[in-house]
Amino acid sequence: MMFERFPTIVGVYSGTFDDKDWFERSKENSLHFFLSTAPKGTVLPAGFDIYDAHYWQSEGVASKPLVFDAHTLVTDELKAESRQRLDNLKS
Repeated sequence: MMFERFPTIVGVYSGTFDDKDWFERSKENSLHFFLSTAPKGTVLPAGFDIYDAHYWQSEGVASKPLVFDAHTLVTDELKAESRQRLDNLKS
């Protein structure tokens, strides 16, 4: 995945690799985004930055992440809260 606005950055989904465990995922090298549309039952790891939608807002400013203290399952309620935060940004 290439980012027109950021020509020196390349995004690669970890599921792309044949051996999905060839590198360690840490909060320093991983982003979790699109909480607002994540499948129910997805596990959000404790201590990682979680974003409601894109990492970057339309103005090129980084979004504010959520960080959960404990591993958290995506639920309908969590997704609704995420969508509400996104709607509040538009207001």
